[in-house]
Amino acid sequence: CPTNQTCVSGTCKKHPGLYIVENNVGNYDYVAIKNTTTAAMNVKGYVIEFDESGGATYDWSYTLTSKTVGAGKVLYLCESTACSGTTYEWMNLGTNIIFGAGSCGRVYLCNGACSKTTLIDAHVFDGCTTPDAPKYGVAFKPASTGLTVSNETTHSYVRQAYKGFYPTFLKTDWTVGKMTK
Repeated sequence: CPTNQTCVSGTCKKHPGLYIVENNVGNYDYVAIKNTTTAAMNVKGYVIEFDESGGATYDWSYTLTSKTVGAGKVLYLCESTACSGTTYEWMNLGTNIIFGAGSCGRVYLCNGACSKTTLIDAHVFDGCTTPDAPKYGVAFKPASTGLTVSNETTHSYVRQAYKGFYPTFLKTDWTVGKMTK
């Protein structure tokens, strides 16, 4: 496939250009998204959805407001107390993200309201005994593991590759590494 496309089951598909690159489920939760294109991109209208196992009590989505992310740059989407300062680009989501090392969850990045046709990236992690199945036809098995109560204040789930693509996202694209912010 050309460099701006990804091969999925032998078919070339347009590269989404925006990826989840970090999922921090520690004391100050945040998700980092990266513009992997060669041009600046405004994220207005993209949706980040948080889906925790155990029912809809802690599930919520946020429609991103106008923010330009430079080519190759990262934008941190932070719960209400997680981001401040000028050393990185960030957006305050205005509420608590209910994720922790002992929870199971999914983060979805969509181009508009999340559905099978708008989903462009996903991360699934498993720290509980009974995880819910991912939504929107996403396949991500096994889920990412490795964050514990002893390392959640210093480490995150960090993307190390970009080989998975809707509907099949890959655990091997992810590792546990030092928090980037």
